[in-house]
Amino acid sequence: MTTFTSGTRALVTGASSGLGLALAQQLARAGSRVLATDIHAEAPAELLAAGDVTYLTLDVTNDAHWDRAYTWVVENFDGLDLLFNNAGVAAGGRIELSEIDQWQWIIDINLLGVVRGCKQFVPMLKEQGSGHIVNTASAAGLVHAPTMSEYNA
Repeated sequence: MTTFTSGTRALVTGASSGLGLALAQQLARAGSRVLATDIHAEAPAELLAAGDVTYLTLDVTNDAHWDRAYTWVVENFDGLDLLFNNAGVAAGGRIELSEIDQWQWIIDINLLGVVRGCKQFVPMLKEQGSGHIVNTASAAGLVHAPTMSEYNA
């Protein structure tokens, strides 16, 4: 298992709750400098209390938000070591009753949010010659829960 050294520069999407919150907190407690992001305007207090954490509102479906995050990373971290594309949403219901808008919402966040993050930061990581990207996925992609077709996709 990789051990993160003090000063590791990390960006975590979906950092206001769940796995993203736990990732950001653990990274900060291990001495990493963390840019924690989420769609919400304000960070949870327990996130900011974890250590060297800065919070930035980031809607992963919004290219301008990704541009702002990239600029922040360049100006404050001078590079990036870890990108955690973790933001995601779920919805359920019977397929014959589901709306296309719901499918588009889930795909834009869960799939294209990851694509946007990779497209934004891969050039930086290549130029640095270092860095890692972790794209969070759900086991639901392999083991399909009933009435969760949009999420399972």
